[in-house]
This record gives sequence, structure tokens and C-alpha cells, in this order.
Amino acid sequence: MKPAYPQPRTLHLWIGIAAVIAFLLTGQYMERVHARLVDTEGVQRMLFRSTHLYILFTGLMNVFLGLHWPPLTDTWARRLRATGSVFVLVTPILLTIGFFIEPFLTEFARPWTHPAAYLSFGGALLLLAGYGWDRRTRASRSAAGSGEVA
Repeated sequence: MKPAYPQPRTLHLWIGIAAVIAFLLTGQYMERVHARLVDTEGVQRMLFRSTHLYILFTGLMNVFLGLHWPPLTDTWARRLRATGSVFVLVTPILLTIGFFIEPFLTEFARPWTHPAAYLSFGGALLLLAGYGWDRRTRASRSAAGSGEVA
């Protein structure tokens, strides 16, 4: 029986594809609405372009997670991965909101991009920790089963 909620792998894949599409659309927005940012002030241009690239980065990060989601056996490893997964899933949404809001703020503030950057970094670390924890647990279990000292 299939679960009633979408699997993390599917969520990552669809959020990632949506973020890559958002990257393409934000590029068209910069070209058509702001005339390729030619007459745009330097700071505003930098805010548009950097957030535009961050959207692509987090989109690809989600696509890769959607394509590679190995099963984990350890409970703590699954918890670490689940938390990291939520962090990574949220980042393209925050960045897309930031793309349309931050360049027009009066101060050089990044209220959407800063949290997104920290969440993507923290999410990546938690995902790596989960995979490492699971590998270590599997290695110690196999060593215990074969009579070796871990």
C-alpha cells in the first residue's frame, strides 16, 4: 500500500524542477522587465543576479537529492536526513520570494536570502551527517556480526 503523503525523494525532485523553472523565469524577468539590468544600480543588479543563481543552485541540489535517495537503516540517520531534507526543500521558496522583494528594499538587507543560505548549508551538513552515521552504524553491525572488533 502506498503512503498517502509524497515521499521525500519525489518532493525533492518536483521542488528542484520547479526551482530550475523559476531560475529560467527569473532570468526572463530580468531581461524583459528590467531590460537586462543595464540601467539598474550596481547593488540592485547584484541582488537580482546573485539570488537568481542561488535559485539555480538550490534547485539543482533538490533535483540531485530527488535522483539519489538511498535507504537508511539507522533511526538517528533517518532523523538527521529528514531535518536536512526539510531545510533543503524550503530554500528555493525563500530565495524566489527574496528575488522579488530584496532588490527593492531601501537598505542592503537580505531577510530572505540569508536564512535560505544558512538553511541550505545546514541542510547539506545534516544530510551528510545522516549518511555518515548510517554508514558507521552499518559497518559496526557487520563487524559485530562477523566477530571483528569495531
